[in-house]
Amino acid sequence: MKFSFIIPILGSILLGWFFGNFIYQQYSAIHEDYKNSESIYFLQQGVYADDQVLKKNVSSLESYTTVEDDDKYYVYVGITNNYEDALKIKEIYKEQGYDLYVKEDKTNNEFFLNDLKQYSVLLKSTEDFTKMNRILKAILASYEENVLQT
Repeated sequence: MKFSFIIPILGSILLGWFFGNFIYQQYSAIHEDYKNSESIYFLQQGVYADDQVLKKNVSSLESYTTVEDDDKYYVYVGITNNYEDALKIKEIYKEQGYDLYVKEDKTNNEFFLNDLKQYSVLLKSTEDFTKMNRILKAILASYEENVLQT
């Protein structure tokens, strides 16, 4: 009777250790994914709550992708892995009458990052709006295929 409190205390310690270890493993896995990820820069045209308004506002864009998150539609016209390239693209779009917002995010999708690095070389070499749109369209297709589909 004197030691009846020992079993609940040991059970609590064991249960606490189990849950603490589980949470630590989850955190470690997330931290590793984040550590292995690279920064990418989205060129965002806008955020819309209504898909009809979205369709009306993007009708003049040659290429874009839409990502739905929290009942909002985010429209991206390009992605790059270099902030200076993002600013260059933003400026060229501004000359065409579009205001873009540069938004930083991270990804660890190796297939997409490899494609992005290759297309980045092409982006650096052009100032032509039409050529740049073709490159950005290919980047967006790679993003849709490799990141959004997974």
